[in-house]
Amino acid sequence: KQPIWVAPSRNIALTSVNRDAPATTGSKAVLPGHEYYPGKEEYSPVIGHREIVGHGEIPYYTDSFTVPCPAIRFREVDEALGKLREKEKGDWKLLSLEDKKTLYRASFNSTLEEVRAPSGDWKRCIGDNAILMALMFLGVSVIGFADPQYEPKTVTNEWVDAQTEYLIKRRVQPVDGIASWYDYENNKFKPTWSIFTTKETSKSVKTLSEKE
Repeated sequence: KQPIWVAPSRNIALTSVNRDAPATTGSKAVLPGHEYYPGKEEYSPVIGHREIVGHGEIPYYTDSFTVPCPAIRFREVDEALGKLREKEKGDWKLLSLEDKKTLYRASFNSTLEEVRAPSGDWKRCIGDNAILMALMFLGVSVIGFADPQYEPKTVTNEWVDAQTEYLIKRRVQPVDGIASWYDYENNKFKPTWSIFTTKETSKSVKTLSEKE
């Protein structure tokens, strides 16, 4: 029989098993046709004493609508929670409302309604953007106060004309960009180019047309 390979974990050696009979990897039984996944002892240094209640190779906790039942419980099992777990195995009528809430919060950090509720992160985003805009405005104001005649060279007509000429020579954006507006056979701009350009580009393009 052709053997199949059992998926190894970090501490388990790669082992082949027969498809027709159960095999063992260490002390773990492997059913025919199934892969071996590491158990709690494999991840206990990471997840602590949290109980693994779901299936999967990597147990982790998350609050999400797409994963309503995480693979592990939220809280680690301590002495008080352990006693409550034993009480949970009996009649639930003997559990108080606080006991039920404690058991729920031990398994889940948030309810689905709490996950659905707005987080308020948009306020921080607006605040951060407002601070950045204020700093940029302050920087521009300082530059304008220090040198009223200052003008970046990239906004001058000469720079825009030279950049437009460079883009045409390099045939940049030949499908729907500036190169598509230029008639390379007749060495001039197409009659329909103006409806796709901005005012600044129109000035530079007209300047190039006049040069030609």
